Amino acid sequence: MGNALLLADKPEQAYTAFSNGLAQAPLENDPLTLELHVDRARTLGLLGEYEDAIKDLEQARLIGGWRADIALYLASAYRALGDLEPALDAAIRAVELDQQSPAARLERANIHMLTGDEKAARTDWQTIVTRWPDAAAAFAARANLAALDQMDPAPNNTAPTP
Repeated sequence: MGNALLLADKPEQAYTAFSNGLAQAPLENDPLTLELHVDRARTLGLLGEYEDAIKDLEQARLIGGWRADIALYLASAYRALGDLEPALDAAIRAVELDQQSPAARLERANIHMLTGDEKAARTDWQTIVTRWPDAAAAFAARANLAALDQMDPAPNNTAPTP
């Protein structure tokens, strides 16, 4: 029910549905409970409630261990709060857990840029564009690379005219 409400662009109602599901979950540490925490965290992120999203994601991680989606959502939530050290740690973990995720690599690149590591950000963005040219993340990566190139154009390798 909650995911249908999210698809209908009703995050407040989805939050209520996921919370009700958690209240009725038979066991605190079962797979259903884990998924409800992840889904409610996604909803909380949409609502801008990042601290509460992190609490749900940490609870999900305690139940099921590290998963790529949990790490990615944690990275995003921490980034949104401006807490870049745990954001980068989670983004690195997300990429390690799912090497084929352009979204995880995009998150890591964006956080690298925010921490001042332009080289690492550029490498990740370029990897996304090369490996997944049609992915949504590739469109964002291209835009980021173009903006970066406008800020810091590559040196011209031609000899100056006398």
